[in-house]
Amino acid sequence: MAFRNSLRVDTELAQRYEKKKRLWVAEFASDREAYTAAKGDFIKEALKNAF
Repeated sequence: MAFRNSLRVDTELAQRYEKKKRLWVAEFASDREAYTAAKGDFIKEALKNAF
């Protein structure tokens, strides 16, 4: 929930996340685990920087 809330209040973060997700979809089209890991890394870093 913390990450979702961060996206709602930080439009720059939301835009970066959207762009990254589009890149990851293309990059990891056949590797769901790698896509999930990339998202997880981004989320962890965003939350670390938020607090």
